[in-house]
Amino acid sequence: EKTVEEKVGETVEKTVGETVEKTVDEKVGETVEKTVEETVEKTVEEQMAAKSEDGDADEATEDDESEDR
Repeated sequence: EKTVEEKVGETVEKTVGETVEKTVDEKVGETVEKTVEETVEKTVEEQMAAKSEDGDADEATEDDESEDR
């Protein structure tokens, strides 16, 4: 039979191990979440910029066409 100290030691070891694993998972999760958010924001901003550039080009083309008529 195991002594109380051995049982307590095993329980503490198990709890600490689970806590460390959970903390690492949480940190990795937060990092991934943050990276994804930053990437999405950056992509949206780039798309918005590209659209506004395209929009200006389209408007200019339309203006040129109406002057020709």
